[in-house]
Amino acid sequence: MKFLDKLKNQDSLLIFLVMECLALCSFALGGINYIFYGLGIFVGIITIAFSYNRFKGENLKTLLIFMVPMFLLSLLISFGKLFSASILENILVFLSINIFLFLGIASRKFKDFKPDLVLMAIGVSIALLVFISMFATWIEYGFFYVERFKDTPIYYYNAETFDVTKETLFLVGFKFKEMSIDYTSTFAVILCCYLFAPLFISFKEDKRRFFVYLAIGLVGLIYLLTLPNFKALFFLIPALAVAVIYRFIKLNDTANDIINYALLALAVVFVVFFIFAFFNAVGSIDEMNPSKLASAIQSHYFTDRIFNSNRIMHPINIVLRQAAYKYNFFGFVSQFDNSVLSYLAFEDLEEAIFTNSKMFEIELVKEGGILTILLIVGIIVLSYINIRKYMKVSNDAKHEKIVIVTMLLSFVYYCSFENSTFPLIHDPDNYYSFFRNPLTLVMLFLLGFTYVSNIKEAPQKVEEKVASGGEVNI
Repeated sequence: MKFLDKLKNQDSLLIFLVMECLALCSFALGGINYIFYGLGIFVGIITIAFSYNRFKGENLKTLLIFMVPMFLLSLLISFGKLFSASILENILVFLSINIFLFLGIASRKFKDFKPDLVLMAIGVSIALLVFISMFATWIEYGFFYVERFKDTPIYYYNAETFDVTKETLFLVGFKFKEMSIDYTSTFAVILCCYLFAPLFISFKEDKRRFFVYLAIGLVGLIYLLTLPNFKALFFLIPALAVAVIYRFIKLNDTANDIINYALLALAVVFVVFFIFAFFNAVGSIDEMNPSKLASAIQSHYFTDRIFNSNRIMHPINIVLRQAAYKYNFFGFVSQFDNSVLSYLAFEDLEEAIFTNSKMFEIELVKEGGILTILLIVGIIVLSYINIRKYMKVSNDAKHEKIVIVTMLLSFVYYCSFENSTFPLIHDPDNYYSFFRNPLTLVMLFLLGFTYVSNIKEAPQKVEEKVASGGEVNI
C-alpha cells in the first residue's frame, strides 16, 4: 500500500503514459493491431493504481448507469460467435473497450490533465497518418482523381475488376495499401472537427493554439477536397450546426426543451423503424409465403420503397434475416456443425457475414446478436444526456468542448451510414470490426472524458469560481 501511496504523487507519469497511449492508438498505422489493446490495458491498470481512491464520494449509481450498458455491449461483441475462435483476442477486446472508457473518466481525477493535451495528442497523430497517406495518394493517383476517372473507373488486378474512384492509398502497418475511401475518410472527418476550435479562440491572445487547431483541421479538409470526397463533408453539417449554435446563439430553456424532445422523438422513431424492419426482414425469408406484416409492407409502393426497394435497406435486410435464426442470437456462427447446417443454408449465412451494410449498428448484429441494437440506442441516449451536462457545467474551454463533442457526433453519424467493414480493396475478406478498431477506442476515451458524475455538484464549483472573480467557460 505504501508503494501505491507514493504513486499518487506521480500524476505526471500517468498523464505521460495516457498521452502516449492515445497518440499511438490515434496513429495506429491505419489498421487493426492488438498491440494497442495490450497497451491500453497496461495503462489502464496503472491508472487504477493511481486513481482508485479518488472516486470516494463519487455518485456510484450515476457511474454505473454510464458504464454498465457499454460493459454489456462489450460482452456481446467480444464473445459473440463470429470471432469465437480467437479467445485471447476476444479477451483483449473486452478489456480494452471498458478500460479506454474508464481511462477517459479517470483522467478527470488528475488536475493537471488538460483537455488541450488530449486533443493535441489525438489530432497531431491522426493528422500525421492522414498527411503521409495523402501524400502517397497524390503521387500514385494525382489530384482530384475520383472526379477525373469517374467516366473510366475500372481497372484489372489479378484478373478481377476494381473501381479506382472508390479506393485510395493508406498506411497500414508499415506498407501503403489500397483502402476504401469510405474508411479512410473517417479519419479526415474527425480532423475537420478541429476547424471549429478557431471560432472560440482569440487570434490576438493565443495565436499558437489558433494555428495548431487550424492546421490539424486543414489536413483533413485538404484530404477530402483533393480526392475529392464531398459526400464525407456532408456528414459534418450537424457538427457545423452545433458549433455555430454554441458560438453565436444563446438558447433559452424552451429551445433546449424542444431540441431534447425532438431528439427523443427521433430515437423513438429509429427504434420503431428498426422493429418494423426486423420483422419485415424475418417475414420475408420465405418469399413464397411471407408473413402478414411483410405482405402488407410489400403491397404498398411507399412502404416497400422504405423497407425493401432501396440500396440502403437491401444489405441491411440480408443481415437481419440471418439475425432471426436462434443460432445467431449471440452473433453469427462462423463454425458450422451438422445441427446448424440442417437449419441454415451456408451460402445465405456467408452472404450475410460478407455483406457490408455500411451501418456500424447493423454490423454489430453479426458480432453480438440482435440485442446489440437496443444497447447501442441506450448508450447513445445516455451519452447525449451526459454530453448535455458536460457542455453546461464543465469548466473546460469552449474550444475544447466543441472539438470533443463534434468529434464524437461526426464519428457516430459518419459510421452510421459509411462504415466500411471490408476496407482493404485487394483483400476483401479481411473483416474490420468496429470495436476492434483503435480509432473507436480513442472515441471511447473521449466519451469517458465527457463524463459528468453529478450535475448538482458542478454548478456549485462554477459559482465559487465566479465569486472569486475567475473566468468561467460554459
